[in-house]
Amino acid sequence: MPARIAVLFLFATLSFDIGVFAEDFDARLGAVSGKTTLLTEGGSGSGDAREGTPLSPGDMIRTGENASAEITMDDGAILKVGPDSSLKISSLGRSSGSFFLDMGSLVAKIQGLLKQKMERLEVRTPAAVAAVRGTEFCVEHDKQANETTAGVFDEGKLSVSALDPEGNAVAESVVDQGNEVSLRAGDREVKPVRMQRLLRRREHIAAMRTRLGALRKSWKKISAAKRMKLRERIIKRKAMLPARAGKGRAAMMHRSGRPAGAGHTTPPARVKRRGVR
Repeated sequence: MPARIAVLFLFATLSFDIGVFAEDFDARLGAVSGKTTLLTEGGSGSGDAREGTPLSPGDMIRTGENASAEITMDDGAILKVGPDSSLKISSLGRSSGSFFLDMGSLVAKIQGLLKQKMERLEVRTPAAVAAVRGTEFCVEHDKQANETTAGVFDEGKLSVSALDPEGNAVAESVVDQGNEVSLRAGDREVKPVRMQRLLRRREHIAAMRTRLGALRKSWKKISAAKRMKLRERIIKRKAMLPARAGKGRAAMMHRSGRPAGAGHTTPPARVKRRGVR
């Protein structure tokens, strides 16, 4: 697809009702490390994740080995996507925020004031759904085993349910602070236990508490219209990079006298003539 057509298609897929955007939480990419990719709705735009990018429902964040990415919501929440993870933003509505964790881990710290603004926030996996009633929690999903583990650190509660093949909740349990639960799709009984598997994630919470304090001081509110323009500008720039790289390679080929796309050829070896010095 020609670059110009691709960019026009990209803008068509980015168009959405600004009124709806204004009613959502102001979610942005926070600190990013390692190989992290942001895919927009429909896969129309993708590329390395960039800190500060406004996020929208349908966006997907994928992290590689030893990589991570943070999502900030207004100035009162940080959600950290761990290594080797895939997280889709299903909804950012203040009445029904939702995320889908296909694999990997998600650790979250939600400030009490922001929690009061939320009517419902849930994290779904292929095996379970966790309705957030707490402010410090973690959800992990092992894709190979199709097993989900969810737990609460020092504050709050989680309501965790196993899902049947149709995605309906078939068992539910409330997980209190200091506890966790592991379950697979279709489990009919959910039993919380003292936290063990998720203890290694606790260090992230300590760092996120400090980050939240700094976030509240540095956070700058942006109107819905400005967030939309900033998002389009960043994604457009990502879409143009491959086209510019292609033009640069074609120009280099032209200057070297080789047709674009031609590979490097090794000159024939010189034949040594006997008796000639």
